[in-house]
Amino acid sequence: MARRARTTTGDNDATESAPPRLAVPDRKLVSLTPRTGLAASALATTAVLGMSPYGPAAAAGSAAAIAAVFGAQVGGRTLGQWVALRRGSRDLPEQAAAFSREGIGVIFDGNTVSTLVQITPRPWQLTSITATGSCQSPVISADVLRRQLRQYDIGVNRLTAICAGYKFAARDVAAGVLDTLIGPVSVPLGGMTVIEVSLRLEADMLGPAYRRAQRDSLPHGLCQALTIAATRVCHALAEQGFGGRIMDVNSIRAFQSDVLAQVGRPLASPGWRSCGPRSGVHTRTYVPARGHWNAESAGGWHHLQSHRQYTTLTLTPQGDNQALAQPLITYLVRGEDGLAKASGYGLRAAVGQQAAGLVQALPVTRQLPLRSPGALIDDDHHLGFGIPAGGAGVFVGTREDKTRVFVAVSPTAEPLWLSGPVLFAMQMVARLSTQDQTIAVMIDDPRWHRLVAHRDSPTLTVGSLDSAPADVVVCTPAWWERHRERCAGKAVLLVTEDVPGRGASNSLTVTTTASGHSEIAVAVDEQTTTVRWELTPMERRTLLGDVDTEGSAAPREGPDLRLPQVVDLPTATAAIRPKRRPAAAVPAVETVRQASVPATPAAVPVTRPDPPASKRRATPTTLSVRDVTELPPVVSAPPAAARPPRRTAAPTPTRAPAPRVDTAPVAASPPLTPPPAAVRADPPAQDAKTPPRRRDRTPLRPAPAGSPPLAPVDPPPNRSRDRQPSPPPSPALPQKPPARRGKHRHGSDEEGKP
Repeated sequence: MARRARTTTGDNDATESAPPRLAVPDRKLVSLTPRTGLAASALATTAVLGMSPYGPAAAAGSAAAIAAVFGAQVGGRTLGQWVALRRGSRDLPEQAAAFSREGIGVIFDGNTVSTLVQITPRPWQLTSITATGSCQSPVISADVLRRQLRQYDIGVNRLTAICAGYKFAARDVAAGVLDTLIGPVSVPLGGMTVIEVSLRLEADMLGPAYRRAQRDSLPHGLCQALTIAATRVCHALAEQGFGGRIMDVNSIRAFQSDVLAQVGRPLASPGWRSCGPRSGVHTRTYVPARGHWNAESAGGWHHLQSHRQYTTLTLTPQGDNQALAQPLITYLVRGEDGLAKASGYGLRAAVGQQAAGLVQALPVTRQLPLRSPGALIDDDHHLGFGIPAGGAGVFVGTREDKTRVFVAVSPTAEPLWLSGPVLFAMQMVARLSTQDQTIAVMIDDPRWHRLVAHRDSPTLTVGSLDSAPADVVVCTPAWWERHRERCAGKAVLLVTEDVPGRGASNSLTVTTTASGHSEIAVAVDEQTTTVRWELTPMERRTLLGDVDTEGSAAPREGPDLRLPQVVDLPTATAAIRPKRRPAAAVPAVETVRQASVPATPAAVPVTRPDPPASKRRATPTTLSVRDVTELPPVVSAPPAAARPPRRTAAPTPTRAPAPRVDTAPVAASPPLTPPPAAVRADPPAQDAKTPPRRRDRTPLRPAPAGSPPLAPVDPPPNRSRDRQPSPPPSPALPQKPPARRGKHRHGSDEEGKP
């Protein structure tokens, strides 16, 4: 028996040491609730009795068809669930009541009472993001929250973690410079994380409420039970190092107003896949696709460019030590380009749940039914990702292995020392001013005054600690020693050019290496690391206003930087005059071939056919250029548009064969002047509206030997379209005069036609 006991104990130890599995949504073919199961059973029984005369096969088929209608799942939902989803996709939420009870804020919507717990990062929490995108930062575990659903006699109806995060509070020039310098990150740089604790007013909750109530005061006992449940959540997360406090009614209303100011207009027009017009500012809610319920995919969800990102995780108890986890990710964007790659990061549109998913981030509203996919988590199945506790904070620098280092700035009792040149402290404060935290600079120095005037941001002021509330105080160690009570509940940055004070546990110190470069020694959250001090010219000009400060150490500037350092600001470009396009080329039409005429007029010999022996003359006739008939001018088109004319057959005589042509000129014979009939008069200039005359039907005479080669000629311009004055006429090739007056035969029509 002893040996058996030892074996059993060893098996239990092996089972307990096995790592938990990742929780993923289940795939079901049939899903029946008690109500739908009862209806399907009744109808199936009726169908079997009605189809019994037709045989057992018909009865079984009818019963299976009824069961499929009620319980078969298509796309993860049954037919009834799809109908309910379609009918409720455009439902708008109703406002809930918020009041104060013993210093805490209580939300009542008629069925449940809730309160909010604000979760802050660990004091000066260090976040590292590697070059591959993996994030080394503590997150809120869903398994820790699952254990708080049932504690002793108090059972929580729902726990909802809400992270309202962003990368930059406003998309201005300074944010664009930092975005280029930092690159994509796997966590939000700023924001707030709250956890909503809800109790349902039902019979199981009345007993604990009565036990904690004063005489004749059930609401008091109910609020006491709610306070105890919220305090347990704070203590459970405090064991992980996170800070937490129960919010009062003013803080709850401020959180509701901040979220509603961003998503109020899109929420007024909910749709099937988005809220609001897609061409303008709208929201889209997504759920993780199957196979992407892990930390790696969760980090990629923050790579999408959006103005605000709301990540919610709802936990609902499902029996002993089990809970249904339903995550939703909502983006606030302008236009459709920012979320074009959402499917590539493992996100699937939450169809029909756009308004319900957005309401999860609005605590002071009546919650709508949540029908998004979920995964069951328990002791053996854990959720593969968590919820960020606020933002990563201010960007400090990059290590040698391209790991980016951030330090969270949250209210804490211990200050953060900024030791080094004043330029370094001003750089850290300027980077922090891009987030949505109010900063009060309590240093009376002209350099800090110029920095505040240059940033011109409502979140960065000088000497406003008494006049306006501030989240971060920038001061010297001497000022902090005198006004510690005024800095209670705020994050304090101590600026000094000396080494940090004795006992300083959190500091950023600038040191100089042997090579002359400057580095930042980071010692926060019981962790230490070293990064380069990088200050690009664009960052110095945009964030610091080109402040010239003196210091013993100098940041890295110029070509030694590894990160992109040239950022072009958006400037108004000069209007570029459109280039005047040339007129369209005239269509190439085959016309009579012409030869290029030399610049100096010369006599062109023309050979006439031999007449009969009785009328034969001695020598050929030579014409002068001035006696040649002139044709209308021809405007040459670009060479690319020119087309060589095709060869045309020589005219064939109809009565007698062509006479022999003597191409050898006789030099001793004087030139003769042709008769007037041989020279055609110049044609009158035609108007653009006058149809062309049939004047080029005379066949050409073959060119004599020694004449210049023929060149392709472009077609004449279309005078009906180009109403420009024509250039002076140019000489044309000589043409053969007609043989006789009156009726005569023209050459073949093919010579003048294309």
